[in-house]
Amino acid sequence: MIYKMPILETDLQSTATCIRCESTNTRQKGFARWGDRSRKAFMCKDCNKQFTEDATIRPRQYTKADYEQWETLKTQRRTLQEIAKAAKVPEPTVVDYFRRKRLAEAKQG
Repeated sequence: MIYKMPILETDLQSTATCIRCESTNTRQKGFARWGDRSRKAFMCKDCNKQFTEDATIRPRQYTKADYEQWETLKTQRRTLQEIAKAAKVPEPTVVDYFRRKRLAEAKQG
């Protein structure tokens, strides 16, 4: 015979940190699925932001030197894919950087 235990509020307490307000007042809120992988989903009790456990890992912060290296490679007529490979960063990161830069230049004039 299988017994089902009730889920208590204390069972749902987590140690995840909110990615918006950095509060530790979060609770697990089920699971989120991407393809064949399943990740724990959380909700912040302070700001109601929902996020997954992978989102609690902070992205790498790039320095001005990194951006200057990308600019140098771009002036050498390298493709974005080549720049990403040479700088050892994800290609979407490089694409996003140059897209944002182009949009900022368009706003200025």
